[in-house]
Formats: sequence, structure tokens, C-alpha cells
Amino acid sequence: MNSLWENIKKGVSEFYASAAEKTDELAKVGVRKFDIVGIRRNIGHEMAELGGRVYHMLVEEKDKGVAEDSEVKQHVKSIKRLESFLKEKEGEIEKIKKAARSKKTTKAEDD
Repeated sequence: MNSLWENIKKGVSEFYASAAEKTDELAKVGVRKFDIVGIRRNIGHEMAELGGRVYHMLVEEKDKGVAEDSEVKQHVKSIKRLESFLKEKEGEIEKIKKAARSKKTTKAEDD
């Protein structure tokens, strides 16, 4: 039979292990969210550049097709690449959260 002190030690130990796991999860998610902020900022910058180019073309170069312009194509390509990175980071966050939930479920079943 476990003494009161042994039960307290076990409880404290489990608490710290759980806190460490949660801290690790939050740190991993936080890094990805920080990356997402940067990617979104870059998308906004590319969108502004694209909008400026399209505006210039419509006002100054009325006879040129917007969709055929090399600068427009480059901005669109860059935005698509950034959107891909954004989805990748969001997917990483979901994987981290799913792994944490799975770990909690497994641990609860073991207890």
C-alpha cells in the first residue's frame, strides 16, 4: 500500500510531466504560428505589388493584356507559393495538436 507521501510524489511527478508535454506542444505550435504571420505578411506585400502593377497597366498601358504580363505572372506565382507554405504550416499545427490529443488518449487509457 502506498503512503500518502508516495501518492503526493506520484501526483506531482505526473503534473510536471503533463506540464512539460503541454509546454512542448505550445512551443511547437507557437513557432508555426509565428511563421504563418510572416507568410501572411509576405502574401499581403505580394498582393499590394500585384495590385499596383495591374493598376499601372490599366491606367498607363491600356492595350496590354494583364494576364499576359510577366510581372503579373511572377506575383501570382509567388502568391501561390506562399499560400502553399501557409497550408503546410497550418497542416503542421494540426499534426502537432492531433499527436498531443492522441498522446493524452493513450495515457488516459493506460491509467
